[in-house]
Amino acid sequence: NFSFFSRTRMGNLPQAESMKYNGKTIKVYKQQHGKCHICDVPDQTLINLSPRCVHAAEYCAQCLTQYLHAKISSKGARQFECPRPQCSVAWDTTQYYPMLNKKHLNIVDKLNLNVTLEKMPEFRWCKNPKGCGSGQLIGNYQNLQGYYNCHVCEQEMCFRHDMAWHQGYDCKEFDDELSKNADLRTDKMVLKFTKKCPKCGTAISKLEGCDVMKCCQYGTHGCNDTNAKHHNFGKCDHGGKQYCGTLFCWCCLSVIQVDSKRQGRYIRRCKQGCQYADLND
Repeated sequence: NFSFFSRTRMGNLPQAESMKYNGKTIKVYKQQHGKCHICDVPDQTLINLSPRCVHAAEYCAQCLTQYLHAKISSKGARQFECPRPQCSVAWDTTQYYPMLNKKHLNIVDKLNLNVTLEKMPEFRWCKNPKGCGSGQLIGNYQNLQGYYNCHVCEQEMCFRHDMAWHQGYDCKEFDDELSKNADLRTDKMVLKFTKKCPKCGTAISKLEGCDVMKCCQYGTHGCNDTNAKHHNFGKCDHGGKQYCGTLFCWCCLSVIQVDSKRQGRYIRRCKQGCQYADLND
């Protein structure tokens, strides 16, 4: 699957080698032969993808590809770092893109495109409280009077306040009401970070992290059902009867199932238009 054919020097950084891998050319660093620390197969060609990784190479190319694919398939990740626990070096796109197959490359391309779109003033994500996950560019946003409709689910949306349309108020009236009503201001703020579990309806908050959410008082990563580091892994009470433990997509509120046949993988059924729909099995 691979062969080495050239070397380049990058200042004080480690020497780089160009390596043919699955028909692509990738630059690798500190390559050596030994046992891969992931698959435990001996006599493998071990590589680093970044010159900023100061440690010796410990992983084979196939395992690094599987590591990337698993991150993308399970979490919809688009940013990656060296899998070595003591190393936090982030990989840039030129370092990890050549490692991906066509399917996962297309997914990461779309996720990176979404980040670019989010920075554009005319872009908005659908805020349907029932979940949708799609986004769109609003061409007449500067002169928009009233609401616009999501191009996928037809939800009426307010561009100015970036929320589902405030029925009974135009934007000026809604601003006036916000200035007078502290409870309404609080409710608007809560809506930005809170959605209802698609199974039990319990309000779940999200301030940061990936878009795979758990209906658990302790959070997705604090839940004993999803964090194998807990001593009672698989036996989470989720914080009480009002939390059902359902795993779901934060964007479109579709239920996510754990894949029992592939460790660390999920089975998704995201809605059409959701930015993670390409991860559906």
